[in-house]
Amino acid sequence: HPGVKMDFFVTGRVPFRLTAQTSQRDNQLKYQSIAYGMIILMSMVLFRGIVAVGIVAAAPFLGVFWTLGFVRYLNLQMNPFIDVVLPILVALVAFTDGVHLMVQIRHERASGLNGLAAAREGVRKVGLACFLTSLTTAVGFGSLALANHELVRDFGYCCVFGVGLAFLSVVLAIPLACSTWLGQRIHIGYGKGYVDRNINRIGGVIELVLRYPRRMSAVGILLSLVLLSISLTLRPDDRRGDLLPSYTEPAIANKKMDVAMGGLSQATITVRWDRSTNEKTSDIELFQILQEIDELLTQEEMIGHPISIYNLLEALPGAGPAATRISMLDLLPPPLKRSYYNPGNKVAQVKFRVQDLGIAVYGPVFQRIQDGANEIISDYPNFSIALSGAPIWRWENIYQIVVDLATSLGTAAIIIFIILAFVYKSLRIGIISILPNLFPLCVAATYLAWTGQALEIVTVCAFTCCLGIAVDDTIHFLTRYVEEKKETSDESEAIRKAFTSVGTALIMTTLVLVCGFMTVMLSEAREHRIFASMGAITVSSALFGDLVFLPAILKTFPGKKRR
Repeated sequence: HPGVKMDFFVTGRVPFRLTAQTSQRDNQLKYQSIAYGMIILMSMVLFRGIVAVGIVAAAPFLGVFWTLGFVRYLNLQMNPFIDVVLPILVALVAFTDGVHLMVQIRHERASGLNGLAAAREGVRKVGLACFLTSLTTAVGFGSLALANHELVRDFGYCCVFGVGLAFLSVVLAIPLACSTWLGQRIHIGYGKGYVDRNINRIGGVIELVLRYPRRMSAVGILLSLVLLSISLTLRPDDRRGDLLPSYTEPAIANKKMDVAMGGLSQATITVRWDRSTNEKTSDIELFQILQEIDELLTQEEMIGHPISIYNLLEALPGAGPAATRISMLDLLPPPLKRSYYNPGNKVAQVKFRVQDLGIAVYGPVFQRIQDGANEIISDYPNFSIALSGAPIWRWENIYQIVVDLATSLGTAAIIIFIILAFVYKSLRIGIISILPNLFPLCVAATYLAWTGQALEIVTVCAFTCCLGIAVDDTIHFLTRYVEEKKETSDESEAIRKAFTSVGTALIMTTLVLVCGFMTVMLSEAREHRIFASMGAITVSSALFGDLVFLPAILKTFPGKKRR
């Protein structure tokens, strides 16, 4: 019929899932390839040597390979957090530690040591910091094992093993490769890279920080508190439509139908009654309950088209309340009647539609419905009531998942503080480590708040990964600072030497990771773009915190001077 102007769209549960899976697979393959290619290219530019890049890349590759094998052995690979987030977390932790170790080994080789001696010296100087980064990350995110949701608990267990395997891949693969013929020329180009040549210019930042440490510390603390207060305004949310790119056929159809039909998702209020209840009495009370539930749902503007056996009877011809026309139920087609009323099983259902506006919007609505339904049923002791359906499940479970992940971040920060205080035998160091780890997370959370976004599973997972990177950089700086303090009683000199030693690696890892994240921001998948933007912002602000606020606080609150 060429003369009929009509468009057709195919949608539904199966097309929706198939489109989401295809989009995720295509985007994941395409933009991960671009990101990894950009990371390798940037690493070659910064390291000025393809062999060094290959050796560094071997550590995250082995770490992820071993971790995925462990996951498959335990048959946990169907967990979305484990499938998507865990490999990224392991790769980033292994990559950042690997860069620090490689920079140190290249430095030792450039100073005249042979491959084996340089590898041994590199592990001696950087190995403790790598171990601490893995320990704090593993123990911190192992706190996810205490979560209420099974998916999050399994993710927590796998994080512990994954980060441990990442540490083994770094301290085994890189020194081993550097001590063989592969590492004979890794020091060529050392000191000639872009970062190496300009590290002295960046050193002016440290001099400025050391000149005004109290002001810098005050700015860092106050800024973090302000950003934290903004971050606390974020609320958990989840929308089903975010799984698809907006241009796909099911997404267009779902959006149009969602508005036209008052919602595509359906929720149910199920009413049950005791079998011992008198049948005539139960019918009268049941229709009174259904009428009150209908009035409760009608009051909610965001609820679409509540329907039950009460509404069907009300639609039939006749005068008087619907409860007085129970005998007319036999006029309804049996399949239709059984969908809402099954006296044999003593159950009746009220179904209503919900638009895809997010659980943050519908949370208060569902809570009011739950409270109102409980109040209604309290007057009928032989009846019980329950809410169910996909929107209700997402309200109860996804909210809890987000809360579990967010709680684990707080727990991780506390555990990291305790571990660092214990390892460095200094409460001062433990307290000082809080600010540079808190600051980047507050910056990223404030970005979400200012752009009108919410706490979703993808954003909290991004926080999880980026906290691991921020902790890595802080620990490497503090470890070198503690070592330099053993050699000199001058606080400023110890901070300068720590910056000179680890500053190159910190800047290199940040540049590489930001470039990798920025390429993923071109992805068509909304979740990929959010994860990438969060990663770039967090990693960049973590570098700023470690090179500006951390030295300022160390200078402002110096430790005890050696006698």
